[in-house]
Amino acid sequence: MIYKTTTAIAGAALFASSTAIAGYSHEIDLSSYDHGAIVDGMNLNGVTVSGDNFHNNADHVVVFDTTKTGTRDSDLQGANGNGGEWKRGNLKGTGNVIGNILILQELDHNFAGYTDGSQTAVQRPDDEGRRSGGTSPGAGELYFSFDKPVDSFGFTLIDVEKTGEFNNETGFFATFYGGGQSTKVSFADLIDKDSVFYDPTIKFGNNSANRVAALKAPQLGMNKIERVTINLGGSGGVGDVRVTGVPTPTAAIAGLAVMGVLLGRRGNRQRG
Repeated sequence: MIYKTTTAIAGAALFASSTAIAGYSHEIDLSSYDHGAIVDGMNLNGVTVSGDNFHNNADHVVVFDTTKTGTRDSDLQGANGNGGEWKRGNLKGTGNVIGNILILQELDHNFAGYTDGSQTAVQRPDDEGRRSGGTSPGAGELYFSFDKPVDSFGFTLIDVEKTGEFNNETGFFATFYGGGQSTKVSFADLIDKDSVFYDPTIKFGNNSANRVAALKAPQLGMNKIERVTINLGGSGGVGDVRVTGVPTPTAAIAGLAVMGVLLGRRGNRQRG
């Protein structure tokens, strides 16, 4: 009977500690924003979003509703539950409704809606499509900065067409920063069979939608991720961003300490 009770106590404590050390998990929720809403500089559920359009000074990060039709960019239109579909990618077809994504707005004018003189929306959302190569550095960059360090970062890429449009400084890639370290992952790595980041389900191309599995800090040679830069070498958008928090080993130690106290009390009662 002592063995069963002790085992139960140990199990409960270990469960509590393992639950405590698991990092939080959430995604950037864009569902409440209208098509064309400007969100750069906003904190979206613990993630501050900003951008740099290499071709204008507005640098606006804008919400694009992929379920709409008749927009300025049909390549960003996809599954909508009403006949729309994605032509390529691991989310190909009509069944994967993505909804709102983030884009770098192509034009630095055509704004609508003002609050105290600040621009809040664009009338015709359209992603910056100028590609890297020659004198062009590509479209620009999206920045994600986390209130608390995270352990993983997953996202969906929309309409990324040619991963060959990159070099060491511009093009299609993501850079992860944390603890004074940085790691760059080219989107070409995702379709390279010799890469540790290879995903055979990913198919890039026009009007494509691909879910990129969460990249974890240890996989990137890091112990935490504090911010992420996604460099777009041409047209494209990013949605369904999901992160998990860094595990907290101190919580595990606390849980084990509780287990020790409980076991100690049990032993004292038995001796008494």
